[in-house]
Amino acid sequence: LCLSTVLFAFFLQGGTSFPALCALVFVLSIFMPLVDDASSAALEQLVDEERLAAAAAVQATVFELSNILAAVLSTTVMAAYSATHALGVTVTLYVLGVAFLARMGVGQAPERKDGGKGAYVAELKEGFRYLVGTRPLFAFVCVYFTVVFFLQQTFILIPLIVKVLLKESVSWVGILETSFSVGMVTTAFLVSIQTRHRHVYRTYSIAIAMTGLCMLSAAVVVSPYLTSLVLLTLGVFFARMWSFSSMLFQKVVPEEIKGRFFSVISTAAAGITPLSYFAVGTLSDLLSPRITMTIDGVGLLILAAVAIRLPRLIEHLDDKPVAP
Repeated sequence: LCLSTVLFAFFLQGGTSFPALCALVFVLSIFMPLVDDASSAALEQLVDEERLAAAAAVQATVFELSNILAAVLSTTVMAAYSATHALGVTVTLYVLGVAFLARMGVGQAPERKDGGKGAYVAELKEGFRYLVGTRPLFAFVCVYFTVVFFLQQTFILIPLIVKVLLKESVSWVGILETSFSVGMVTTAFLVSIQTRHRHVYRTYSIAIAMTGLCMLSAAVVVSPYLTSLVLLTLGVFFARMWSFSSMLFQKVVPEEIKGRFFSVISTAAAGITPLSYFAVGTLSDLLSPRITMTIDGVGLLILAAVAIRLPRLIEHLDDKPVAP
C-alpha cells in the first residue's frame, strides 16, 4: 500500500525517471509472494476442518483470477482515462484490502520451536528440508512446478493467439481472458461446495491431461469463438488442478510447518514465472506461437502420465495422510 501510494504520488507530480520506476516496481513485487504465503498459512486459522478443503479450493484460484481481473480493469481505466487514474484505483483497492484484513481477526500463529526469531533464509531451509524429506510430497511438488512452468505461458500466449493466429482486434484479448476467468471462477465455486473430494491423484492427472488437450486445440483452432470456448475449458481444468493441489497441501502439511512450506512453494513459483515467460517468448520468436502451444500441450500430456504414477500421500481428502 505504501509503495503503491508513493508511485501514485510520483505520477500525480508528473511522473518519475525510468530507473526509479523500475526500482519501485521491483520492490513492490518482492512483497507480493508474502501475501500468497500468509494467506495459505493462515487458512486453517480462518476456517474449521470441515470447510478447509472448500476454502483451499477457492483460495487456490483467487490470485490467478485477481491477476486477470486486474489486467482487464487496469487496461480499461488506462484506455478511458490514464495510467495515473489506474494507479489511483490500485491504491484504493489496497486500502480496501487492508480494511478487510483488519476485520478478519486472525489469531496467533502456532508457536514455533525457534520462538519466532528465525530469519527468512532459515525459514526457506527448514521448509526445503521438510519437502525433500517427504519424498511423495517432493515428487508431487516437482510435477506441480513443471505444470506451473507450462501453464504460466498462457498469459503471454493469449495476446499472441489473437495477433498471430486469429488476426483479430485487441478487444479479443479481453474476451479470451474473460472466458478463461469465467471457467476458473465457476469451477472454483463448484469445487468449494463439493462435500467429498475423492481420487485426488487421478483427478489431478485428468485435469493436467485436459489442459494439455486444450493447449493443442488452441494451436489449431482458427475461429475466435471456438478459441473462446477452448479457453473457457482451459480455465475449468486449470482451476480444478490448482484447487486439488492446494487442498492436498493443506491436508498433508502439518500446521506448524505450513508457513515455511508455502514460503518454499511461492519462492520457487516466483522464480519459475520469469523463466516460463522467457521460454514462451523465445520459442514463439524462433519457431511460432502455434508450435510453442503444441510443445506445451505435449509436455502437459506427458506430465499427466507421470502424475498418475506418483507415490500417494493420500488417496481421498477424507483419508488421513500417509506417513513419510
